[in-house]
Amino acid sequence: METRLKQILNEKDMMSKALAEKMGVSLVTVSSLINGKVNNLDTLAKAAECVGVPVWELFIAPEDLETYHKTEEQTDGGTAAVCPHCGNPITIKIEK
Repeated sequence: METRLKQILNEKDMMSKALAEKMGVSLVTVSSLINGKVNNLDTLAKAAECVGVPVWELFIAPEDLETYHKTEEQTDGGTAAVCPHCGNPITIKIEK
């Protein structure tokens, strides 16, 4: 599954080479990330951190992105999701 990483890089006016340098990985690794060929969560998390987005944003359809950001705003930065069936926000409360 191809990630949104290429689109995010374009939005941030950042080249793949710059991301590779920032992550401390090869350009081949970044290319693999863009093409969805890396399943290592640590590498995905590092890429997301370097481009300034949460990891889940690497996998969301661009047309659904606005809905997810609205949900985050509604929960004042809490952990939230949107039901893929009905589109209603789902708020997750984590208790210790």
